[in-house]
Amino acid sequence: MNILDLFYHHIIPEAQTGRINCFFYYNMPFSTVLVETSQRYDCELKIDGLLIPTLVIRNKQEFDRLLVEYVKTASEFYDDQNFEEEVLNGSVYDEESKICREKIILTLLFANMTVEDFENPHLYLKRRIAFLNQHLEKKYELGSSTFLKSDLEIEVKKDRIYNEAPYQFIVKTKGGEYIFPKVKFGIDDHKAYIYAIQGEKQRETALSKKMNRLLYKIGEGFNSLEDNFTLYEEGNLKDVTASFLVALNMAFAYFKELGIDEVIAPSILIERWNAKRMALEVKAKYQNWSTEKKAEEYEKQNKLQSNLTEKFIRTFLRLQHHYSNLEIYSFPQDLDSQLHLRWNGKEEVCNNTLLSETNRLVQMGMQNAQHFRL
Repeated sequence: MNILDLFYHHIIPEAQTGRINCFFYYNMPFSTVLVETSQRYDCELKIDGLLIPTLVIRNKQEFDRLLVEYVKTASEFYDDQNFEEEVLNGSVYDEESKICREKIILTLLFANMTVEDFENPHLYLKRRIAFLNQHLEKKYELGSSTFLKSDLEIEVKKDRIYNEAPYQFIVKTKGGEYIFPKVKFGIDDHKAYIYAIQGEKQRETALSKKMNRLLYKIGEGFNSLEDNFTLYEEGNLKDVTASFLVALNMAFAYFKELGIDEVIAPSILIERWNAKRMALEVKAKYQNWSTEKKAEEYEKQNKLQSNLTEKFIRTFLRLQHHYSNLEIYSFPQDLDSQLHLRWNGKEEVCNNTLLSETNRLVQMGMQNAQHFRL
């Protein structure tokens, strides 16, 4: 499959309409500019609330090289279970739509871009290639947690191509009866990029009840004084979910043991927002909503997205609150749309015994497994 032909003659024109046909249609609106030749391919979609980005290709030769490299690397990284059988066997392929494995890989590449990534796609491509070139899949037995009264283990495994990042960090009780929220991440240039922390509904058991009760210990070391984080003044750092904070804490310990001192958290992935807004527009037309109903549902979606983003970022801020040597050096909208944190090299003091213990369990578990740093 000619990847560049697929991108320039199919992905770009379909993105102008807002929908890309990959057997399933993906809502993926963006414009494209080729700076060297002043060519523009503007998105034609007109829907209230869309944040249509522009892919700015300044050096086409370099961009093309990286795009081809990314698709080849992703084709090796993601196995056949990530694609529909009809796509793999070619039964849905034709010269007009060119639905194939490579087209899906190209389309989903744009789902995880920030505003800055659209402005500098060559840097984004380099980063995503680096993500896929890391061989991180492994399990570590951590031993018993005094505070959670359970044996814990962590597993790093590949995620599905449809999700935000190539790897997921999973904390669970031994045997997997209780699973903490999963941290979705990639690693590049000794920096960890965390794109999501996602919990799954769990079956209620005696262990899950006990675990939820014990997780209340997360309140230790937190004072309820008013925060200085004015970007998130609508909520405070007490408003985090304990299981999410413990999972993030252990992910930070994992990264640190790999020799990674900096963590970056993108606050919003623009095309995932657009896809939700477009889906709502389709629903409005199908159900023949009134103008008032449409405005109400749009406002609900805005509020939901705002709450999700704030909760995501606030979990990092709460973690930083507990560690003396973890600092935030840029909030979203300071340098870019991302939160930047790093270990500052000073002596570590953690004011929460549950976080301190689970941090130490990760370090000891990895060291006992004779894990070597990146």
